[in-house]
Amino acid sequence: MRYDVAAVEAGPNLTELVREYKICCEVWPEYLLVDGERRQVGFELELLGSHSSDTYDLDPICPTSKRARAALLAIAGSIVPRSLNSVRYEIDTHSQSIMCAPRLGNRPFVTLSIHILHKHGFDQPIDACETDCLKQIRGHLEELGVRER
Repeated sequence: MRYDVAAVEAGPNLTELVREYKICCEVWPEYLLVDGERRQVGFELELLGSHSSDTYDLDPICPTSKRARAALLAIAGSIVPRSLNSVRYEIDTHSQSIMCAPRLGNRPFVTLSIHILHKHGFDQPIDACETDCLKQIRGHLEELGVRER
């Protein structure tokens, strides 16, 4: 499913979706082994949405999971800048998985990853373009009420 289609399905009120699915995020450095050395080549911003408080609700394709994933896609579609020449975004919905986090009460979460990388040269080290894009995305998430965990 394309993320712009999911945005239409999820509805226009993104701040309400953030509250309803208790959406939070986490940022990870993305590394690649280049010439025997670890090089940071980008970032992975992971969005997490709690689709149920039932710790045994672990079906990644149930209707509730699908709605939560559509909410994450709607948010991703609204925060990813559209016109940047030197940055590439890859969105992975992890559509076949559920995650449980002990520090978040072991609630089941659906997740979505936004990879922020160089547009040209997958092995290039991060530069100001990727860092600025991440800062811009974090600002949009903060406006929507998404907290980093």
